Amino acid sequence: PLSPSSRFNRKVTCEDIDKASKGCVPENTSRSTGWALRTFQAWARQRNERSGDLCPVDLFDKSYAPDVMCNCLQRFVLEARREDGTRYPPKTIYSILCGLLRHSRLVQDDPPNFLDRKDVRFKKLHGTCDVAFREL
Repeated sequence: PLSPSSRFNRKVTCEDIDKASKGCVPENTSRSTGWALRTFQAWARQRNERSGDLCPVDLFDKSYAPDVMCNCLQRFVLEARREDGTRYPPKTIYSILCGLLRHSRLVQDDPPNFLDRKDVRFKKLHGTCDVAFREL
């Protein structure tokens, strides 16, 4: 048994607390989140080059108004394509959206949950997903 003086002897640093607060993210989840972010950013860059209606490439790194997020995500859902030009299946689009939400939760303090159907600020996004997923 440990003596009472050595039992609670270890001092935890702020770095230890910060690392522990992030939790344990499985490697596949981390990889999926990165792929979702890269896919969105590639789409946004290409779209911004050819269109006057810009979508911020850093949409999930900074705090943007919900209407800006909703508008960009609606366009992404309808415009995103695989590298061969075919449309992503609905499960893949939803997986990308989940990855983008995970990323925003990692880098922002309190990002809006754009996948929450109870959040009326994203009602148009949900309607767009419903239509796009039925078409696919």
